[in-house]
Amino acid sequence: PQNMIGSANDYQLKLSPGGTVNETAYSRAHVSFDGGRTWTTYPISYRGYTSTGDPAVAFDADGTAYLTTLGFVWSQNLGCCTNPDILVSTSTDGGKTWSKASRVASGSGSFGSVGVFNDKEYVAAWGHGNAIVTWTNFNDGIGGSYISSPIYASVTHDGGKTWTDGSAVAGSAPFCLGAQGGTTCDQDQGSTPVVAADGSIYLSFLSTADASNYRDQYLVVKLDPQTGQTVAGPFKVGDVVDGLTDYPISIDGRQTYQDSQF
Repeated sequence: PQNMIGSANDYQLKLSPGGTVNETAYSRAHVSFDGGRTWTTYPISYRGYTSTGDPAVAFDADGTAYLTTLGFVWSQNLGCCTNPDILVSTSTDGGKTWSKASRVASGSGSFGSVGVFNDKEYVAAWGHGNAIVTWTNFNDGIGGSYISSPIYASVTHDGGKTWTDGSAVAGSAPFCLGAQGGTTCDQDQGSTPVVAADGSIYLSFLSTADASNYRDQYLVVKLDPQTGQTVAGPFKVGDVVDGLTDYPISIDGRQTYQDSQF
């Protein structure tokens, strides 16, 4: 219980002799062995990637740590970047040393192009070498236009050495708003997997409920711990009042809070 691990988008800027700025952004492990009183930062190998981001961390019962993050490639000073892959690294010594990142899912295309933009990944772990990673699979059309965003999941049962092929898990229901019509839940994001006391896996996420103002609803599915596939749901938990007209708009055209520019 004294061993804790966090991570963050760690941007590093370096000025070259020629006056240009080179940038990396790697998800490093921030580790404590004294219940959070002191912390040490440890590196993770992301060979082949210029940048990572939006990390999440979990421990299984054996103390193996799993850190998942997004992996990008970009050219310095030429704009951003390839659509991200989903990466997972593991540590068996509390976060001091980490395996080379495994690619759980591959993106395709680049920012603003046709392709698959993987995003908003999260991880839960349990038992002896078991973990599940979930993420949003944004399908982009011409000019990066939105097509759909189903939730995907992948599982490991060997401590992160191998992972199942990612597959859509949100399912269908009468209250779902399918991007292509129908009731398939494929306008989703923000998935969070959790492990119940009996070993069941539950996945909660936001799903668009109203195409006129993009209000969401909160849904939950139950997943098979062995395969990561849906075994029940989706179940509707409640409505979310977060549509385009439900908040004030900030100076840069985004939703904000009253009397603020955040």
